[in-house]
Amino acid sequence: MDLMTICVTAYLLICGLFMLVLCKRSKHPLRTGAVSIAGGLLALGGVSVAGLAVPVNLYTLAVSAVLGIPGVAGLTALSFL
Repeated sequence: MDLMTICVTAYLLICGLFMLVLCKRSKHPLRTGAVSIAGGLLALGGVSVAGLAVPVNLYTLAVSAVLGIPGVAGLTALSFL
């Protein structure tokens, strides 16, 4: 495996654990998690339909599901670098 792939995978796992902790602390954890995941996936779909340079693959789907809309915004910003 490539070092970059390992780093991105580890980062996603850490962010996923962080999001689980945040969802657990909220009043309605399942609803909070579902809204975050749905918002991220819808944002990724919107960015893809708009034609921006964000490919849809396993890692972008994972980032959008785990981090939500801020994750998609980060992917969009990274695609312009």
